[in-house]
Amino acid sequence: MGRRNLRSLLKILDVSQKASGQEINLAKSKCVVGGTSNARKNLLAEDCEMILSDFPDKYLGVILVPGIIRAKHVCMGVRRNVARKFSSIPIFNMSVYKWPKKVLKDSEKIIRNFLWSGDPSIRKIVTLKWEKTCAPLAEGRLGIKQLNKSMLMKMCWKIQNGNDEWSKFFQGKFQDKNCNWIDYYKKSSIWPGIKWVVAEVFEHSRWLVGDGTNISVWNDNWIKDKPLKNIFPENSTMLQNPSMKVADLIRDGEWQIPANFLEFFATSELPVIDNKGDRRIWSATTSGKFYVASASNCIRKKFHPVNWAKTVWHKNIHPNVSSNFINPKYLEDILKLANHKSPAIKELWRVVALVTLKDIWFLRNRTVYEEEQPNLNALKQRIIHFTRECDVRMTGNMWNSSYDLQVLKFFDLKCKRVKTTRITEIYFHLPNPPFILICCDGASRGNPGEACYGFICRLGNREYMYAMSGGLGLATNFMTEIFAILYAGEWAINNNFFKVCFQTDSQAAIAAFQNEEVPWWACTRWNRIKSTLQDQYFIHGYREINFSTDLMTKKRSRSNQGRKEKI
Repeated sequence: MGRRNLRSLLKILDVSQKASGQEINLAKSKCVVGGTSNARKNLLAEDCEMILSDFPDKYLGVILVPGIIRAKHVCMGVRRNVARKFSSIPIFNMSVYKWPKKVLKDSEKIIRNFLWSGDPSIRKIVTLKWEKTCAPLAEGRLGIKQLNKSMLMKMCWKIQNGNDEWSKFFQGKFQDKNCNWIDYYKKSSIWPGIKWVVAEVFEHSRWLVGDGTNISVWNDNWIKDKPLKNIFPENSTMLQNPSMKVADLIRDGEWQIPANFLEFFATSELPVIDNKGDRRIWSATTSGKFYVASASNCIRKKFHPVNWAKTVWHKNIHPNVSSNFINPKYLEDILKLANHKSPAIKELWRVVALVTLKDIWFLRNRTVYEEEQPNLNALKQRIIHFTRECDVRMTGNMWNSSYDLQVLKFFDLKCKRVKTTRITEIYFHLPNPPFILICCDGASRGNPGEACYGFICRLGNREYMYAMSGGLGLATNFMTEIFAILYAGEWAINNNFFKVCFQTDSQAAIAAFQNEEVPWWACTRWNRIKSTLQDQYFIHGYREINFSTDLMTKKRSRSNQGRKEKI
């Protein structure tokens, strides 16, 4: 850059400062110049009135360096940050660069030492494999997240799907003209990290079909869980039409599938065409939005869920106590002794039981290995003291009885809130004509479990019209409520009812439709329903009002799942 161009740039900055009222602090700014002599570098720095700097440098915790990132670039301050914030190591750096294996191993070593010994510099015999330690609480582990790869997946997702200037810049740098990631070397400090996670990001991405112009029939995930080229390799139709788009299978907004394509998929598998254009979504979340937590869950090693996780890792138990229990088979029998007690007593009993077991266990170890003499009074005082410290975590309601008061007084705990019964009047309302009322409901035996949906249709003058129920296979309660509304809306359109009032007992389903947060697997169907209906709204109704639909869906969930019933 010549001095003339530099002065023009400084004038633009000066105009921007005067227009916005925000001034650049030149004393805190740095000037980096490359590809010229030291004398010219100093000259340009004097024109900028900034400090002359060089790479590597740091900005917002990220080391700025051209080329490949080495261990020396990211290990500065890692030990101090890991020891102080556990796994919250420099997030900005981790979200931009692929850390060398040596740095990742050193970081995990520090975290392991801190976890098992309490001191990052003291090594202890490993109690549990690291991959098992990083599994979530529901699988009986500690839920420690490994962030480097998942944070880089976030950056890759933003580059691939963003419309910002910086996203378009990196798309032009790291993608070819067909919007595919390059597979050759590129001198860049961030490209190794992007290349490391491209496969995982693609695996959990999926296209929602709009006009199909941006979706490859063979190379993209749009109809099955994998691209068709992976399911049908070396197929003659694919080899003859390698660049075929999904738009070639759509005519006037409807599917036009050639007969020879039915060997790849059935017509029932074809997605509903959306009017909002092609959209790429993150299939690992219900909303279709990318989250680092979901990315971490996708790439970690999976273990079988355990049924005792919610009991041990309960919110009213201190993690220092919960972390000492792995597969406590005897705990269920102990907790059963608190059955038919108030929520406050159940919480207290759970805390006291776990604290007692943990302190007895630790006392036994000290007696065996450190030759400490057991002191039952000291043990009792430690249990009472730690239980009292957990008081702030206990939120259950007590019963207004002398038993509850005596137990709380023994542990010197404050009284809990007493929950009173409140009677609420509920009414059944019909919409004003020409609106029709469709009462929707879903049921799942297990959540998730064998599920079904159902809906009943009535005119505004109370006249019954139609009822239908059907099975959904394995699904959650929320999914059944969503599907019930979708099937009800499609029935109304097919029978020329274009003003509909949907009634359901699920506040979550109503919020999803009203806030435009419909799950990605349902949004295309809902967009088509919404664009066809002239008017629609939702009302909440208790199941005591919606009892006919509730009974119909529960009956369906206990019977044949695949068959539909129409009344």
